[in-house]
Amino acid sequence: MSTDSRSDSSTPQIPPFFAGHQRRESAGATPAAGEGVAGPDSLDQKLVHETRNQIRALVEEIAELSQANCDKIEFYEGFLMRCTQAMASIGGAIWEIEDGSITLQYQINLARTQLVDEETRNAHSRLISRKLVEGEACLVAANSGGEAAGQQANPTDHLLVLAPLKVNQRIVGIVEIFQRTDSGPATQRGYLRFLEQMSAHANTYLSSYQLRQYEERQRLWLTLDQFVRNVHLSLSLNETAFAIANEGRRVIDCDRVSLAMIRGGKMQTQVVSGLDSIERRADQIKRLNRLIQEVTRAQHPLWYAGDDTQLPPQIERCLHDYVDLAHSKVVGIIPLRKRELPKLKRNEATVNEQTPPGAVFAALVIEKLADESMPASLIKRTEAVADHASLALTNATAHNSILFAPLWQWLGQCSVIVSARNLPKTLLISAVLITAILAMCFVPYPFTLGSSGNLTPTTTHKIFALTDGTLTELHVPDDPDEIVQPNQLLAVLANPDLQREIQSLEGEINQTIEQIDKYNRIQTTASDQLEASRIMGDRAEAQERLLSLQEQVKLKKVEAQNLQVFAPHAGRIIDWKLRENLLRRPISRGQNLMTLVDPQTDWHIELELPERRTVHLFEALKQPAALEQIVVTFTLASYPGTTFTGKIIEIDRRLDVHSENNNTLKLIVAFDKSLIPRDLLREGTRVNAKVEVGKRSIGYVWLHELFETIQSQLMFWL
Repeated sequence: MSTDSRSDSSTPQIPPFFAGHQRRESAGATPAAGEGVAGPDSLDQKLVHETRNQIRALVEEIAELSQANCDKIEFYEGFLMRCTQAMASIGGAIWEIEDGSITLQYQINLARTQLVDEETRNAHSRLISRKLVEGEACLVAANSGGEAAGQQANPTDHLLVLAPLKVNQRIVGIVEIFQRTDSGPATQRGYLRFLEQMSAHANTYLSSYQLRQYEERQRLWLTLDQFVRNVHLSLSLNETAFAIANEGRRVIDCDRVSLAMIRGGKMQTQVVSGLDSIERRADQIKRLNRLIQEVTRAQHPLWYAGDDTQLPPQIERCLHDYVDLAHSKVVGIIPLRKRELPKLKRNEATVNEQTPPGAVFAALVIEKLADESMPASLIKRTEAVADHASLALTNATAHNSILFAPLWQWLGQCSVIVSARNLPKTLLISAVLITAILAMCFVPYPFTLGSSGNLTPTTTHKIFALTDGTLTELHVPDDPDEIVQPNQLLAVLANPDLQREIQSLEGEINQTIEQIDKYNRIQTTASDQLEASRIMGDRAEAQERLLSLQEQVKLKKVEAQNLQVFAPHAGRIIDWKLRENLLRRPISRGQNLMTLVDPQTDWHIELELPERRTVHLFEALKQPAALEQIVVTFTLASYPGTTFTGKIIEIDRRLDVHSENNNTLKLIVAFDKSLIPRDLLREGTRVNAKVEVGKRSIGYVWLHELFETIQSQLMFWL
């Protein structure tokens, strides 16, 4: 052990007890058979070397632990466990000064140190207090209890090795090791030097830990300051609720924050962080509302991190229903109580509050979805957020409970508008507004009803297929402006089944004729009158069948003639890509093949007037000769720069869904086709039109749809 005493002061001292202990164990060892017997000195040196290596490894682990970014309790656990292991001690403890009192932070085997009764613990506490005041590492002998004689009191049967913990030269705690008493003075001094060196590593960790705590506290204060600014920035209840949920989540550092308030005597979730709106009919929201209702009824906060053994059955049931759906690992629900507002003066208006001060009127819900850890800092931050949230919500609810609050705010701002400096501007702006309002009320303006429709020819000929078949030939002109002449062949269809039916019927006709001839021949050779009568009946039946077959053949031949499609009238074919759409494709009877437009036909517009605008048209039609006075102005989508006019010639008698719009009223509008270029007169051209139904005030013309929407959507339900 003399080697340890001569080593450099920076090298941790090996407690001599270890070397002696290993030496005593090795002295009784018996070498295995076949092994050489080594001398006692060489065996002791080997054990001492192994012990030194073990201690160095523990010291390195303590040094690495002091540089780690871990929790204080986690550091104390690793630090004390390695120190007691390196010193082969009974146990140990770490004490800290918190708020002027000494608190046990971590211990190993403290129950084995005779600190069981109150008197012994008090004596030990006084010893620790004095050593914290002295601030020096020391050894305290076992059972040194003569406090009356001025000695230090150690009521245990173990040697106490004490080393202070310091941060910036300030004592914050002490490390206590309970050591055996069977070692000499040199060994005990080695214990003391070793613990002093290890406490230096602990001091390094505590300094960095305190610095991290300061940084975290600074960040928390900045975040909390921003949170306080945002939640007290507005007196709007919705804005305050959104600020509490979204900014509170940043302060608490959780995954989700929800805010519920009393609505109709029940707690209802109003805001969820990260969401602009919530679906109140969702099953998750309903379950959360039931859970909040049960917690606020008990009027105590709920903290859940997987352990529900202490929860009432009604809360436990609602909690599991919600957690099973939301998959939350940690749930905290804090009831918010209405705060006491400052009393108002006599000359100030009183506020009629529905909820008395001190009653629960809201609840704050925090959730963590990833892990089940619930540190004390989480609870403290949540309580801070809840405290500011209750005050902000109290102010917001009190402000919103004032009758006609927006009106009073506006009247309060009017004092600036009518001040002497701003009075000329106010009068000028008021005059302009009054003039504009009067003009909108009394100046007439043409009242038009917007509508849309299509350009349609007056006379069209739809060519339909008269029979089934496959279109094999198409003889339409390639030039769309070429006129098709009457009875001109346009298409040819093929139907092999029809030809086979005709051949089959003709074969049956021939067989029937042969049968009739046969009956005529054998009738003259009949043996008796009965046989002759039977032959005459069969011949009559065959003749009837012959007539039926002949009629069927005529119909089938007419149907075969219909396989050729001819133009019924002269005109232009307006269909597009007929060859691609019809050629070599099966055609069904009644299918529209093509459309023929008479080149001399007139054109009209089929307008679709929305249902909500028909009332204005019908009011205008009540005037005498109103239909002739109504003018329709329109533009073509293919010719938007020019406006044309027309007259309504027909109005549909019923409302119907004609296109993608809702119910519409169809109007037929006639116009002079010579005013429109011939190339633009095409069926289906989109038309935007205005139906002039008289004159109304400018304000009514501009805002009538807004008034009608308010009347139909809001005033109906009110």
